[in-house]
Amino acid sequence: MIVAPEVAVASGPGAQYVTEFELHSGAEVDLLETRGSWKRLALPGEGGLEGWVPAAAVEAVSGKAQRRSLDPKTTHIN
Repeated sequence: MIVAPEVAVASGPGAQYVTEFELHSGAEVDLLETRGSWKRLALPGEGGLEGWVPAAAVEAVSGKAQRRSLDPKTTHIN
């Protein structure tokens, strides 16, 4: 789940990359990858929208992420 009031979703893991779109607090996302202090995520059911956000902008909600994810490479964070 996005916990920052608003976060820019970038095309790569760093502030130097282009902003693709923005998300707001409470948005549910799927975690795809972690690279340093950045996380690559995707919006479930949104036609492939994905990008990178600072790790501090995302938080797993206890219990739900582990039960919903069947693929160890993809964690659903909501």
